Amino acid sequence: MQCPYKVTKQPKDSTYYFTTISGIIYRAIFIKYGELFKGTVGEIFADNVYMFNIENVTPVIKLPSRDPGIFLTVECIIEHFFTNPDNILIYVCDVADKRELARSRMFNWWYLRAKNKSNYIKVADTIITDDADMYSAVIFKKDNAFNAEIIKACNDLNAQLKKD
Repeated sequence: MQCPYKVTKQPKDSTYYFTTISGIIYRAIFIKYGELFKGTVGEIFADNVYMFNIENVTPVIKLPSRDPGIFLTVECIIEHFFTNPDNILIYVCDVADKRELARSRMFNWWYLRAKNKSNYIKVADTIITDDADMYSAVIFKKDNAFNAEIIKACNDLNAQLKKD
């Protein structure tokens, strides 16, 4: 992988680490998440569904201002993830610290700036609850053999969550 920051992939799982010029260590991880679609039209692609998470693993008091190397490195990691065109990425913006909208905006900003975004389909939605607004999206390659089924399964799931 040619990334701005050196990326280390764990050999036994889908975890990547990189360290910024400021010394902040990030972990990007893809976690199997197919159970979400078991028993639905999405069961045919469920084995290739992964939730994406990125987190700062360095205890710091204040993060530095926006570092473009972080975006470019995460983009590189995601491109590597999609070397398997059947893979499907899901992200859900954490609501624990009430910064879910900021996270959603950041992911959307990253997606809009991605150099190869024309190769992907993004299905995003917001589930509004009494406690928080839950922002999520599914991203997959346009040439995924199940793209119609992925869109239908995501729309069905979001509709069901909005009912609950």
